[in-house]
Amino acid sequence: MKDPRLYEHIVLSDKEFPARLSQNHIEDQRIFFPYHWHEHLELHYVLRGEGFITCNREQYRLSPGSLVIVNSNELHQGQCTQPVLDTLVLIFDMDDFTMETAGHHLLFQPLIQKDVTIGSLFFSLFEENTCRELGYKISMKGKIYDLIAYLMRNYVAKNLTKQESRHRRRDLERLNLVLDFMETNYQNPAVNTEEMAKLVSLSPGRFAHLFKELTGLSPVSYLNQLRLKKAHTLLKQGTLTSTEVAFAVGFSDYNNFGRQFRRQYQIAPSQVPLLGE
Repeated sequence: MKDPRLYEHIVLSDKEFPARLSQNHIEDQRIFFPYHWHEHLELHYVLRGEGFITCNREQYRLSPGSLVIVNSNELHQGQCTQPVLDTLVLIFDMDDFTMETAGHHLLFQPLIQKDVTIGSLFFSLFEENTCRELGYKISMKGKIYDLIAYLMRNYVAKNLTKQESRHRRRDLERLNLVLDFMETNYQNPAVNTEEMAKLVSLSPGRFAHLFKELTGLSPVSYLNQLRLKKAHTLLKQGTLTSTEVAFAVGFSDYNNFGRQFRRQYQIAPSQVPLLGE
């Protein structure tokens, strides 16, 4: 099952050029894309600014000249930590470019710092994509082939077995199912780890380990963070009291809600500014 809350279905419909190159300009210190995953390879080359991309719980710093590679079937999120972040983002599926890697499930090194060859290839790709002179798609495909070959020869971190690759995808699909369940049932204070484990046919212990391995949080902590986000949204609307909001989002103890809310937002629930203020 692929839940749209996490799974991104990427469609590259141009058979002549099965890739997408874009320039991202992010303003303000914020999360600029939430956690999601897909089968495609996603490369972020930094032009200006700083930030982080988190892949499978590991955080990689974005700085000018760095390249962060998000491998296939990796849960990832991006965050800008300066007023401006400019990146070039290249997305493609290896299988659309070469069958030489068929049967190989390559994981590339996630962070590459100031590699002159990679920088030159990205600037050439950007120039071709901007000018779009006759033959630009042929030229861009050639440069992507050069990039793939260079990464394969210099920056392969691991070659997964077919079984390891299947397990990575299966675990993400299990996570999708659980997060969808949380989104639908967060208002129920009786939701517990045992119920979620049963949903994906795992023991409670194995489920809790897998969930933390993928998200960095226990299932209960993740659920409570979701409830706090929902509470923050309701409090900004100003139609319910703090106590009513606490129970509406699934907390059975207002004092516990208040403590967790202060820890998360550094203010009391009653201090949340209303929309428009």
